[in-house]
Amino acid sequence: MRLTTKLYISVVAVLLVVFAFYGYFAYSRETEQFEHNMKIDSVILGRALAAAVRDVWRVEGRGRVEDLIRDANAGESSIQIRWVWLEGEYDGSDGKPDVPLGHIGPALRGREATVRWTGSDGIPTVYTYVPVTNPTGRRGALQLSKSTASLRDYAWGSAFRLGFVAVMLIVIGGVSIRLAGHWLIEKRTEGLVSFAQRIGKGDLTRRFEPGGRDEISELIRNMNSMADHLELARDQLNRETAARIDTLEQLRHSERLATLGRLSSGVAHELGTPLNVISGRAKLISGRDLEEADVYDCARIIGEQADRMAAIIRQLLDFARRRASVKSLVNIGDLVTSVTRILGPLARKQNVDLRCTRNIDNPTGHVDQSQMQQVFINLMMNGIQAMPNGGTLEISLERVRDDLAVRIRDEGGGIPEENLPHLFEPFYTTKVVGEGTGLGLSIAYGIVQEHGGRIEVESATGNGSTFTVYIPTKDET
Repeated sequence: MRLTTKLYISVVAVLLVVFAFYGYFAYSRETEQFEHNMKIDSVILGRALAAAVRDVWRVEGRGRVEDLIRDANAGESSIQIRWVWLEGEYDGSDGKPDVPLGHIGPALRGREATVRWTGSDGIPTVYTYVPVTNPTGRRGALQLSKSTASLRDYAWGSAFRLGFVAVMLIVIGGVSIRLAGHWLIEKRTEGLVSFAQRIGKGDLTRRFEPGGRDEISELIRNMNSMADHLELARDQLNRETAARIDTLEQLRHSERLATLGRLSSGVAHELGTPLNVISGRAKLISGRDLEEADVYDCARIIGEQADRMAAIIRQLLDFARRRASVKSLVNIGDLVTSVTRILGPLARKQNVDLRCTRNIDNPTGHVDQSQMQQVFINLMMNGIQAMPNGGTLEISLERVRDDLAVRIRDEGGGIPEENLPHLFEPFYTTKVVGEGTGLGLSIAYGIVQEHGGRIEVESATGNGSTFTVYIPTKDET
């Protein structure tokens, strides 16, 4: 519902309440005044007629009184006059007051009495009794009655006039409010709403002109000021975010290089075997004692071993290279397999057997391949280093509700319970100096969180540790 409509309804409601109270009090006041005037008119007429009746009765008798009362009724259209007895026996309704004697006590005591009484016709009537002394000695009075039907007609007329005025005020007020609301409220609030919607969508380049000095104009000026502050805050936030991302990428790259250094000894050992093969085959060829077929066979073996070394070095270079963060649909199973190949030399050097198990087909996730590779290398290297005397590092992939779970379980000595709450804190490490920076798990935790996932740890002293990485997935079939 529009604000102008609400304002109109509120004004109409107030007007109706005001007119209702005004009408009620005006009706009560006018009714009271009308009856008061009726009583005064009846008393004045009754007093004048009583004096005439008293004199005529004394001089000309009762018959002439009846004529006098008849003439008086003929001259009055609204007041009916009768002679009534206030005591004695009545002959039918002749001379009997219309109001029971118990309600006109002052008249019985010789004073004027006015009372409102509703007869059998259901119409309230104002009765006035003016006592008149007469030659018979029997107490009597003039009864003057005036129906309030005219009061009802007058009240309906007043109500009609009041209602007409109320309707006109409501109509005129409604049109005025509608026009004023359209130009002063709706037109401006529509622009204000559009302005707020643009701010909500991030468009802070435009401003809205206040165009006045009222409350809406003040609100517009405050919103313009808010947009200015938001634009400044957004620019500052963008700069701080860019700096934070750059620092974070540098930190992750530094950790990647540190990890590469820890892998180097295993890689050197892994390169030793193909180098020995290449050296031995080259010496055989240089001795010139081989048949032509053997020479070709040695050359083939040398090429195979060179390709093997190139693949190992390429893997390390790919891991060490700094890349921009780009998410894409990646087969997590293949990614885990490539990590086990990179860590294979280090694992063999420490007599650790890497076992990878897939319990689902084609597990894919929308991730940054380089960052997620760093996560798995950090977690697997921790598992390998946790088994200095050798053992088995199990890596399994399975579906857990809407996530892909990659579990990495070692057979090491486990993690003390008091250390578990601090595992993902930066620079926290339980390794000896030279084996870690204390940033590996913290960086892995941050990367997984950025991907909408989480890392959970289960460990007990003497029973090994299990790190589970949960990644939101998307399957392709």
